[in-house]
Amino acid sequence: MVGGTIDKLIRHQPSLKKTVLEANVNFLNGIYKLGKNIDPSSESLSCVLLRSEIKETKKSKEVLDFLAAPQSDLVNANNVLMSEPASGPADLLLQSTLDAVNKKEMDKKDAFLNRAVLLYVDVDCYLLESMLQNVAHSQYLTSMQGFDIKLSLLRLPSIPYNFLTTTAAKASASTIRLLTKTLPREILSVVMKQLQSDWVDIRPFWETL
Repeated sequence: MVGGTIDKLIRHQPSLKKTVLEANVNFLNGIYKLGKNIDPSSESLSCVLLRSEIKETKKSKEVLDFLAAPQSDLVNANNVLMSEPASGPADLLLQSTLDAVNKKEMDKKDAFLNRAVLLYVDVDCYLLESMLQNVAHSQYLTSMQGFDIKLSLLRLPSIPYNFLTTTAAKASASTIRLLTKTLPREILSVVMKQLQSDWVDIRPFWETL
């Protein structure tokens, strides 16, 4: 709905076309930078983790902290066990596993919408869906390398292995299909260029097999 409204606004005010499409390209660049700069060893990993995975990570850290804690913390000053018996590592791991399974079942329908990178990709595709039905808009976006950036988003290391099951993947496929119908020659050229670049990147790996 938002994309259609923006498209109508551009039709009534053609001078806004450049501003809107440039803003979209900047948005795509922002998504790419976010996904590219995510470090699996830092807090930024939460940008691409499910909420349940974030909780699992925190619980795993609690277990590791428990295992690493000195044994003196489990007894009082008189070397007598505390009145409340402390839960052992096995109990914590079991409870953590049960909680994780229950949470995954609850989040099954909307789990992937909790990933920031995928959510931004999804939003951008819906914004472009109506605008790209106009050939002039598609040509302008492609000339600004907007489609190149959209393809680059599919190669981000932060994209999950089961990306094809997400709504972002379906929205991306719909946008690419729409662009291909509008500008088949230009889009094919960009896709072949990306494939060639990917082949150069992975060729050393295949040669080791």
